[in-house]
This record gives sequence, structure tokens and C-alpha cells, in this order.
Amino acid sequence: MVPELCGGAPAGAVDRYGLRALVRQAAGRLAAAGVTSPQVDARILAEHLLGRALLLADGADGDFPAAYDALVLRRECREPLQHIIGRMWLRGAELISRPGVFIVRPETEVVAGAAIEAARAVMDGGGGVVLTADLCTGSGAIAACVAKEVPGARVVAVEISETAASLARENCERLVPGRVEVIHADATDPLVLHDLNGQVDVVVSNPPYVPAGAVEDTETEQHEPTVALYGGGPDGLEIPIDVLVRSVALLRTGGVLVMEHDHEQGALLRAAALGAGFKQAETGQDLTGRDRYQHEPTVALYGGGPDGLDIPIDVLVRSVALLRTGGVLVMEHDHEQGALLRAAALGAGFKQAETGQDLTGRDRYLRAVR
Repeated sequence: MVPELCGGAPAGAVDRYGLRALVRQAAGRLAAAGVTSPQVDARILAEHLLGRALLLADGADGDFPAAYDALVLRRECREPLQHIIGRMWLRGAELISRPGVFIVRPETEVVAGAAIEAARAVMDGGGGVVLTADLCTGSGAIAACVAKEVPGARVVAVEISETAASLARENCERLVPGRVEVIHADATDPLVLHDLNGQVDVVVSNPPYVPAGAVEDTETEQHEPTVALYGGGPDGLEIPIDVLVRSVALLRTGGVLVMEHDHEQGALLRAAALGAGFKQAETGQDLTGRDRYQHEPTVALYGGGPDGLDIPIDVLVRSVALLRTGGVLVMEHDHEQGALLRAAALGAGFKQAETGQDLTGRDRYLRAVR
């Protein structure tokens, strides 16, 4: 129902008071539909139609109520806001958003920020042009932000989805013309970017990492591309670990990988990173304080830390070199180290890894197949 018009408005038009009443009504509808930010979404939809900020709008023409109602209905049905308005944002950069390409999330703000800080540190150290690789670039959001905020960066972005790679090129050319090379390919393929092996200063990645069956949000499940969500395997770590391994080859000594992950994957990925050849690995937190990304300098084989894994991980790495294809490593470990060492074994290059139990039923040894 369209609110009554206050005096002075043209017939069929909505004055400023009626306009704001429509937005309040829309926010109520969105809240009832389970949208997490109903007031913000209602305002953005209105501003999308108005072409200006709601605070600056004195009213709207007679076509506005029906057009606005149609947009609100789409959002009520849980179509993503970014798909409706065709836009999304990262670090203040406005990006094009389209169905079939992953929508950039607020938690990626800190991931992009960490990569930008790492690239700036290279420049501050007199490194000249900073070679940055964005693996699994999706819409190109992170690649565009790195190029935009680090003028001395040369950015190469890789994306397996042709639809996403096309949008990444469009976003990067619009925001930073000629600054980002987008390649349609599998970022974990050793032949992709092989000419850059050992030369990259910073690798940044927001790979698929969601564990199987872990998406509980209907909106994400229905509208996000599966290829951009699930990392493979029950823990979602197959693709992230492949990215770790590829990054070791790409990075120069002292180079840095920044990789987003699920908030429960931090410990496993730190172990996998050490197993893959990183010198140290640490986990950064997102804006809610949850573990969100991995930050690791490379590239020696000896880590550190209080978890007792230094020598076991060295043994894993040496065993990969010693074993033939199909050969087996059996290694005893502490009963609390099983999950970490399985992840480290996969990161080191083993094809599969499983944990065996001792006579008391506690995890006691690793069995890994080369």
C-alpha cells in the first residue's frame, strides 16, 4: 500500500515523507523474510532506483512504488542484493556483480588488506615492482584492490571459471586499466604461471574452502556457484592445500602467501603450510575476531612452535623425497597431533593420509601413501 501523499506533490508522485515510509515498510518485509540487514538493504534498493542518496531525495515519481516493490520482492525471495543492483564493494572499490560469480564478502576486507600491506612492505624495502599473484581471483576484487592501492604492483590473477574470469577482466579494466593480467586457468596447475616460479613477492588467494555440506545459508546455497564454494573433501581443504603447494613454487625466498579460509581450518592449514615448505605460518582474524586467513613467509623447511611438530614435519618432507610413487610412510605421533599431521602430509605431497589408533583407542600413528 502506498502511503498518502503530503501537500504539494504532483499527482501520482511520492513526496519525501511517503518515500521514507515506503522504505520503512520494505525494511519490515525484509526483516520478516530473514534478511540479516533489512534497513540497509531497503535503503540501498531505494537509492538504486532513485539514483541518489535517500537523504538527498525530496520524493519520487509515480512509477517508483511499483518498481521498488518489485525489487523488494526479489530480495524477500532471497535473491542477493548485489545481483539485484549489479554492484558490490571491497575496500571502497565499487565492482560489478553478476549471477554465476562469487559475491565478495566483508571478511575478505582484511585478507585484501594483509596482501596490500605485504606488497607495500616489499616496496618500502626497495623491492621496486612488486609481483603479486591472485590465485582463484573470482570477480577480480582482490587483484583490483592490490593494483589500485599499490601503484608499484604488477598483478597476475588466475581463475578457473570462464564466467568469473570474464567479469574479473571487466572489473580490473574499469578500476585499474592495464594493471592486472587475468588468466582463465586452474590456479593449482603447476604449468600455469610456471614462468614465474621463484619470482613472486606476494601470493593472495580466496580459494573455495567450504567443507562438504557446511553451507547453512539458503541464499548462498541457491545463488553462489558451487565451484567457488566447496574446497573438496569433508574438511574443504583439498583446494586450499593445492594452493599452498603451488604458492611454495611461485614465491621467491622471503615471499608471502595470504590465503582466506574457514574459521575452523586455521590449525590444519598452518600444519599443511609447514609441511608444504613454508618457514612459518600464522593465522589472522577477520572483523568479528574469528580465524579467517593464513599469513606465511616462505621458503625453508624448518618451522618452529610449541606443538612438537618440527621434527615430524621434517620427517614427512624427507619421506616424500625417499618414497617411490605408491610407497608408504608409517610414523608414530602424539595422540593430539593426528589431524595436524594428516594435513601436513597432504601439503607435503602425499596422495592420502590416515590416522591409526593404539591399543587404548587413541590416535597414535600416521599412515601416508606417496
